[in-house]
Amino acid sequence: MGDGPPSGRALEGRIRIAAIGVDAALLPVGLDRQGALEVPSFGDAMKVGWYTRGPRPGARGPAVLVGHRDAPTGRGDRHDRADNGYRDAVFAHLDRLRPGDRIETTTAAGRRTTFNVTAVDTYRTADFPTATVYAPAVGAQLRLLTCGGRIGRDGHWDSNVVVSAARVAVVGSAARRRGPARPDPPTPHPTASPSRSAAPRQDRLSGPTPAIPRGRSARSSW
Repeated sequence: MGDGPPSGRALEGRIRIAAIGVDAALLPVGLDRQGALEVPSFGDAMKVGWYTRGPRPGARGPAVLVGHRDAPTGRGDRHDRADNGYRDAVFAHLDRLRPGDRIETTTAAGRRTTFNVTAVDTYRTADFPTATVYAPAVGAQLRLLTCGGRIGRDGHWDSNVVVSAARVAVVGSAARRRGPARPDPPTPHPTASPSRSAAPRQDRLSGPTPAIPRGRSARSSW
């Protein structure tokens, strides 16, 4: 794993996952100069990155949220946990979620959306199904990404954990009680799948490159 963009970017709301004790700020991330998905810096290892070129959480389509599983403390290495070389980060327990668990997001404008987990999958990085994970969705959905699997001889995780979730419908009097919320900024165009598989290098958070706009490289440098 490696570092991502520097701290200091404006926050974009929060995400709460009671089942695994997550209550974290959302930090905007985009694409780096090579066209790969950015991840939060290790200084922001307890924050979750929201990919701003895709849908906003709560808007139609799959909103992509990415977070570290662990982060370096500056001592030891990942193979020697007793030396405390790495500490748990925001998505340390993402793979413990199960279908039916609740996820709540709140945008900077105060719009709250509740999601139900629908699937928890682990993919080898080399076999990551980019087109499936970033496929268009009819309703509001989430894709939560972090690294997983096993730690290889190179000290990097060999797989990716992907949690999928769908918005819980709000109907009747419950919808009326919520009342109006301040409008969010316009949602970007839905993300389009890259033209080929986008398994990343393992020197950063393991994971796929998000859908890349036409004309951009799908190579990842997570």
